[in-house]
This record gives sequence, structure tokens and C-alpha cells, in this order.
Amino acid sequence: MNPSDEAVALVKEHYGLNISAKPLDGELDLNFRVEDDAGKTWVLKLHHADTDVAVLELQDTAMFWLEQQKMAGAPTLQAGLNGAHCLEVVFQGRPCFM
Repeated sequence: MNPSDEAVALVKEHYGLNISAKPLDGELDLNFRVEDDAGKTWVLKLHHADTDVAVLELQDTAMFWLEQQKMAGAPTLQAGLNGAHCLEVVFQGRPCFM
């Protein structure tokens, strides 16, 4: 399965959304621009499994704070169907965090 199709399948499975996905450049993470049928867009980030979870939690905390400040253009986190913001998944045969 190509990476974009696999990203689409992961989002459907873990978020219940029908989307399209296009790869984006990234230094460490795998990134995709995803868009739903209504035109709403997000960035899907897939972090390597050896990423320090504390670093991901710090990033999440910063994004939650920005969201609470109602800063225009600030990114927001989307919880998965299970309510979690950081999900362990397999992508391209390798474990990672989404």
C-alpha cells in the first residue's frame, strides 16, 4: 500500500473520518496534509517509535494551551475514537506514534 493510502486507512480506523492525504516534507516525522469531504484540513504527524513520549506530551501540552488562549491559527489536537491524543499505530510495517 502506498503511504498516502495507508494514512487514509489509519485516519478512517482511528478517527472515523473519510479523507484524502498528500505527503508533506518533514525533518523527523512523516507528515500528511489530510482533507475531508467538506474541505476541512489537518496535518497528520507520524512520529518514529523511538521518539521520547515525554517530548510528544510536552508538544501536546503546548498545543492545548494555545487552543485555550483562542489564538487564531493555532493548531488543535484531534482525539482518536478511543479518546486518546497520542496513538500507537503501525505504518509501513513499523511501529510509530500518531
